[in-house]
Amino acid sequence: MLPDYLDHEVNGIWFDGLSGIRWTVNVEQSRVDLGGYGFSMKQSLSAVNAGVDMQSDFDRLAGEWKRETAHLSSPTMIAEHRAYQEVIGLGPAAIPLILRDLQKAPAMWFMALREITGELPIREQDRGDIEAMRAAWIDWGERNDYI
Repeated sequence: MLPDYLDHEVNGIWFDGLSGIRWTVNVEQSRVDLGGYGFSMKQSLSAVNAGVDMQSDFDRLAGEWKRETAHLSSPTMIAEHRAYQEVIGLGPAAIPLILRDLQKAPAMWFMALREITGELPIREQDRGDIEAMRAAWIDWGERNDYI
């Protein structure tokens, strides 16, 4: 049985309403696929619970990073902050969390997204324009089904 917070299915893909993580479920084989990583159902239920913890970890790290770097103007110093680096260390699972945070308000998540995804959706003429950079990443996230 899947947890209640796997709240809806679209074409065999379950969407976790808490974290936005996409799950492919194969009940006949007792398998769940999370972003390309296959797990047994038992392993997957543990992973779902870990996803909830990841959201709270992200919220804690993002809050700490924003509070402790608000006075900085150097993008390098902002990106070198320990909490920012820990968010990068969360890997691809952090992408929807970062993008949803960007949807709420501008923040210097651009280097983290570049590091995690290997992508750079920002047009050259928009580099340095925080709103344009934010819009480019949000658009990229929507096109790639992260948000």
